[in-house]
Amino acid sequence: MTCRTLGQICSFKAGTAFPKEYQGLSQGDYPFIKVKDMNSKDNTCWIKSADNWVSQDIVAELSAKIHPAGSSVFAKVGEAIRANRVRQLTKPTIIDNNMMSATPKVGIDADYLYYLLCSMKLSNWVDGTALPYFKQKTLMQIEIRDPGSVDQQRKVVRLLRLIDDKISLNNQLNDYLEQMCQNLFDRFDNDEDNPLVKISDIADVNPKRPLKKG
Repeated sequence: MTCRTLGQICSFKAGTAFPKEYQGLSQGDYPFIKVKDMNSKDNTCWIKSADNWVSQDIVAELSAKIHPAGSSVFAKVGEAIRANRVRQLTKPTIIDNNMMSATPKVGIDADYLYYLLCSMKLSNWVDGTALPYFKQKTLMQIEIRDPGSVDQQRKVVRLLRLIDDKISLNNQLNDYLEQMCQNLFDRFDNDEDNPLVKISDIADVNPKRPLKKG
């Protein structure tokens, strides 16, 4: 099996310090994302929304690095590393200094790199104990299977994207059913023809008898 290293297929770049006085803008030229942005429901795979935006003037003042669309981003320092969350940028974006990006080199499909990093559990290569962090040198030396040609990579991506789409559809269906149940319950609860009863009349509250498991 032919092996390569991550450093041969992508370049890593750390983020930029984000002073508080520049935070809080909801519009601007570039999104400036932090680790917590990866928790957003809109950003489960791809970064589509951001809590903070900055203008081109602020970018210049901070000498901020702009990470290209298609790059994969993840936490670089702290306990957030252990969550092994990887997200893909959908537009040129600035990331804060608690994050790092991986940008594919020539011959590497951006989506393939994203799925590869998602599968790797990067926290296995963490440095530090009290405060975990990634060293760029360590990440660059991680050995991987040769990705093959771009066409081969895209075949893998198409299959994984179908699975992702199925998961997304199932999640949307679950959200819809949950909302439907809540609406039905609210209608029943607000129906004046339904008499009020005590919870103890329809259920055991803190029952003394042992409950069956499973």
